[in-house]
Amino acid sequence: MRSVFKKLAIGAGAFGAASYGTAFYMFPEIRKDQHQLIQATERIMRLSWTGAKMAYVYGLKPATMHEKHMEAAKYLHDAFLANGGIYIKIGQILASIDVLAPEEYVDQLSSLWQSAKASSFEDVKAQIEEATGKKMEDLFQSFNEKPLSAASIGQVHEAYLKNGQKVAVKVQHRWLKEQCQGDIRVIENLIGVGEEIFPEFKYKWFADELKKYVPAELNFNLEVNNAERTKEFFKKQSNIKVPHFYHDFCSDKVIIMEFVKGVSVNKVKEIRDMGIDLKEVSKLLSHCFSQQIFEFGHVHSDPHPGNIFISVDENSRDRKKPVITLLDHGLYQDLTDDVRLQYSYLWKGILMRDEEMIKKAAIDLGVGDWYPLLTAMVTRKRFDDVMDQQAEGSYDNRLRFNNTAAEKDRMQVYAKKFAKEITMVLHDINKDVLLLFKIDTFLNSITNQLGDPINKYEILARYCLEAVEQQELKNKGDSMSKIRLWYQKAATLMGLRLYGYYHSFMSLFKPHQELPDEILL
Repeated sequence: MRSVFKKLAIGAGAFGAASYGTAFYMFPEIRKDQHQLIQATERIMRLSWTGAKMAYVYGLKPATMHEKHMEAAKYLHDAFLANGGIYIKIGQILASIDVLAPEEYVDQLSSLWQSAKASSFEDVKAQIEEATGKKMEDLFQSFNEKPLSAASIGQVHEAYLKNGQKVAVKVQHRWLKEQCQGDIRVIENLIGVGEEIFPEFKYKWFADELKKYVPAELNFNLEVNNAERTKEFFKKQSNIKVPHFYHDFCSDKVIIMEFVKGVSVNKVKEIRDMGIDLKEVSKLLSHCFSQQIFEFGHVHSDPHPGNIFISVDENSRDRKKPVITLLDHGLYQDLTDDVRLQYSYLWKGILMRDEEMIKKAAIDLGVGDWYPLLTAMVTRKRFDDVMDQQAEGSYDNRLRFNNTAAEKDRMQVYAKKFAKEITMVLHDINKDVLLLFKIDTFLNSITNQLGDPINKYEILARYCLEAVEQQELKNKGDSMSKIRLWYQKAATLMGLRLYGYYHSFMSLFKPHQELPDEILL
């Protein structure tokens, strides 16, 4: 028995030493701080052990694939939760883009939206003073030590500046930026090991995306720049706002901005109590993101209810018009003109049931012959349903995703049937499009919570068809081309508008079902 314990002790010691050595190599940014280095070692040990358990489940354990997914997803969830920091953020990303992972993983990881831990006030105070070079008492008249909300990257506090101005103070968790690069290196290496063991596990691109987006999101100066660009794009629209930032007090780890009054976009009861029509909220939200995608090419890519506030338009006569305020501008996708147009052509092909146009757009986006699957991933409908020539004018059957158990089950069967092919699409596609999947998932979820009061495809069509029209007029500016483009656009929009009237009429007879708040900031 002693020999067994001795072997276990030696094995544990070797595992710990190897993990510490790995941490020392992977985390050069924190080598001088032993406390942080030991914490990094613990995260590596936890993640390595989790990877070994998942490899056993998928490689050796006799069970159905559903059971394997359930068990492995629980292991991954627990490891991400225990590791905290950017691991919470990674879990949230996986949960928010439902084409990235099996349903079992999405269900498990979704709980991470409510799992972010707040930093202590001591850490918050130290971070503010180090980042701004000023003492707290020199910056603020008062500062609420209890955060209004906490997220994976930082937390928000209410405070008053010396001039009495009420502000929101966003503070990055201490050491997160210094730890980030090493944690991404660890994940990249574990994904590489996974690809060696399971050749069909093609997720190296995910690590590449993390390397691009997470460090950028941790630079709060970039967040302020993103916000200012967005404010400029929407400057002529009084009902879409971005908070004012106090640039003199902002840094790469602290943001001080206007305190925004309002409620999260999924707080249905509170929005109704303000006298705001849910249909107007849903319509404004669709306009907001359709413009970003198809017109501006500068897209807020971390939309969730905590980042979108609804308030009453003080300038409207009946005081029932909604105003959207966009918060948390850390993660943006800047689409090139080529990608923006390719995505516009994809949607035009879907709306017009033009298979050749869909195929051409899919090829341009890097997917090639997988265009039917890409269409299904974008619309969450089977390709045959989207292209159904018998469903004349019936956008319900063709495009609208009915958020029912039967519809979900149907799509889950479809996703499992083409799981390997979906992995290939994700591997091959232009990665700028992936965050657009996240936005579409969000809009579908919020629209459903608001009672599905509008036909969002009429709004989407307006912007995507205008993007295509402008491009084609540049290429072919003759009169016949203008007439053809005008007719295509008018016919498509008329069909969608007629369907919208029908949908609005039928929604009068559909009881509203309030759903629980899905996500916190």
